[in-house]
Amino acid sequence: MRTIESFQLVNLPETHAIGIRFTGHHAIEENFQKLIQWASASHLMQNQPVLGLMYHDSFKDTAWNEVRMTCFILCHEKQTVTPPYLDITIAPQTYIRGSFELQKSEFTEAWKMAFKWAKEKKYQPNGDAMEWYIGSHLEHPEGKFTVQFFIPVAS
Repeated sequence: MRTIESFQLVNLPETHAIGIRFTGHHAIEENFQKLIQWASASHLMQNQPVLGLMYHDSFKDTAWNEVRMTCFILCHEKQTVTPPYLDITIAPQTYIRGSFELQKSEFTEAWKMAFKWAKEKKYQPNGDAMEWYIGSHLEHPEGKFTVQFFIPVAS
């Protein structure tokens, strides 16, 4: 595993996204495909879009098939959508951000590193953590994901 940059505290402004909420780790790829098809037809997949995944539960406390998640695509402004798509507003908040290049098998260990860093710095997680995918792992020479982890913390 290779960290691109060190962990840091960032203040994210209000951010808009369109997403699909689902339950269970097994449904991630299926829901991303559905979201990407919709976003392509809606012309939101231009100019290197940022896709993400929001975790509403912790894998530490919840069975993998019961974790509630939302896959999303970041947008510049609020969008009008119909179910199963959701208009999401991510409220401004302070986050720990860690940036990585990861193989699919390395995500769990990277999350452990991120939460360990938070604990060492005495930051208290406060809300839903997220992954933002920068570009496509299919275009990376080693098939790696370029990803940013966001852990919301109390300010």
